[in-house]
Amino acid sequence: QAQIPKSRVRLNEREIYDLNYAIVKAKDLKPSFTTGGTQKRTDMNEEQIKSIAENFDPKKIFGSGGFEDLPIILHDGQVIAGNHRVQGMLNFTPKSRFAYERAIKEYYHIDLKPDELLVRVPHNRLNNTEINNLAASSNQGRFNSESDHAIAVLSHYEAKLKELDQKLDADSIYSLKNIVAKNLNFDKATHPNVGDSNLALLMFNMPRTKTQGIELLNRWQKEFSNDIKSYEKVKKMFVDNAGSFHNLIHDMSFPNVSLNAYLSDIMDRSFANLKNYQSTSESLKDLSEKFYKTSSLDMFEKSEQNTSDISEILGGAIARFARFDDPSKALFEALRSDNIKKGLKEFNIADVTKDMFNPDSKEFKDIDIYDFTHYLLMVNREPNENNPTLKRLIEAVKDMQKESEKGSKKQKLDTQWGPNYSKFKNDGLGAINKLLETKKGFVAGAFHKEGLGDIDLVWGNKDYGLEHILKRREDQALNNGINETEAKEYAMSVVKTIPEVIEKGVKVERNGRMAIEYQNIRVGLKDNWKGEKLPNHWVITGYEKRSENSESLYTSPLITKGETLPLNSNKPNPTTKKLNKE
Repeated sequence: QAQIPKSRVRLNEREIYDLNYAIVKAKDLKPSFTTGGTQKRTDMNEEQIKSIAENFDPKKIFGSGGFEDLPIILHDGQVIAGNHRVQGMLNFTPKSRFAYERAIKEYYHIDLKPDELLVRVPHNRLNNTEINNLAASSNQGRFNSESDHAIAVLSHYEAKLKELDQKLDADSIYSLKNIVAKNLNFDKATHPNVGDSNLALLMFNMPRTKTQGIELLNRWQKEFSNDIKSYEKVKKMFVDNAGSFHNLIHDMSFPNVSLNAYLSDIMDRSFANLKNYQSTSESLKDLSEKFYKTSSLDMFEKSEQNTSDISEILGGAIARFARFDDPSKALFEALRSDNIKKGLKEFNIADVTKDMFNPDSKEFKDIDIYDFTHYLLMVNREPNENNPTLKRLIEAVKDMQKESEKGSKKQKLDTQWGPNYSKFKNDGLGAINKLLETKKGFVAGAFHKEGLGDIDLVWGNKDYGLEHILKRREDQALNNGINETEAKEYAMSVVKTIPEVIEKGVKVERNGRMAIEYQNIRVGLKDNWKGEKLPNHWVITGYEKRSENSESLYTSPLITKGETLPLNSNKPNPTTKKLNKE
């Protein structure tokens, strides 16, 4: 009895995964070149795919061992390792298909049908962290783009990122970078990877809506193709200060700054600023003319425009540090909590306590993103610098702040739901993360759906809203015999699918109840509160629709886009045959 030799992949001394060979229907494989899925890529290498499809060379794949061998897939057809190989095989010319089938016969003594491919499948069911680590490791050292690299490191460090202390104490930028690397060093490497770990932390703290931070790196690297030094200068400044942004996001001295909501915009504007302007003074002059001359009526007609405007000025304020001799060190000093307080006081923006003779005065804890922008525009300048352009720009920021305050008062809902975190409007995943952090309140218009309008997201309690979804899904998983850790993961995965369900799903109404359904997930909506009609719908519940005969929560895998979704099933695909060839 001739058996196919065992296959395995090794991440390090402790993490070794056994793989089974399996024959699958080619049509069931799902290669991915987007930020969703398991093997997180953003760029497709057309030449590599074409080479496999048209000039297949079995010696380059068969018998290579590790990740370079036959593609590794999950039971639902997603690719862990080998997206380009799979896509090339799906595009086989008759000549390449003939070479492939002949080589399979020679290497493995198997006769494949014309619509079949040979792949490898993990022997044991993997959890999300293991899947992400495998996918990230399969890409190490052969990224097609900056974004591929960013996604891979984010997946690689994700489990540790969630456990990271909210305050990282460091007295220098060098010390801070190394503290981040040491804290994220889950595989106990002797020399932790400082660059990758800080890049992962920066990406982790950015809003996860659509393209956001990860694709920015790709786009700007291409934009700066003739001036790669400037690109690297801005990127390094942000990556080196990943810990600074992390500290500020979690700094309860400034709870209203909500920097993570703006972080990807700030980085985008910083790249644009360095690309489009020769000097800081030229950039500030342009910003000043653009915003100081614009009437408030035009400028603040839409709250989205307001957010975009302050992001542009904030990006300009931070881009200025990229022109310093040591950009990373200069920005690190500007973002230190004690230095922010010192600057707020020095520039008469805020103080430890309110000035009893000035009703407009603020305490440190009351500053918002506009005050923070004001501070960054002022910090690290020459003493007594007389700069009319800067003064006009600061006046424009103050005007924006007044208009924003008017708007938020108008939008404030008389509700029992708690505070409205309005900065996360139209940022579904950001809204989810905010409510998971605060465990109270709501986000008006967290989502928007054509035909339904704005949809609110509510933290709620055990009977409705996000808390209800988490509690019910966790209990459901526990009742199905899943352990507590996996039950929590499952509940969180249902919650994290909500933005995609609302974006891609269809509206359904049954027995007077409204919902949005996509694939096998249903998100329940209501348009009233205690019988009183509301201007928006709101999310009351969310769950996985299971088939009647389903014995497991995992028999019908959830949507697979996003970082924390369960990407595998513990039941084999009916088209998969384990191999034990006689």
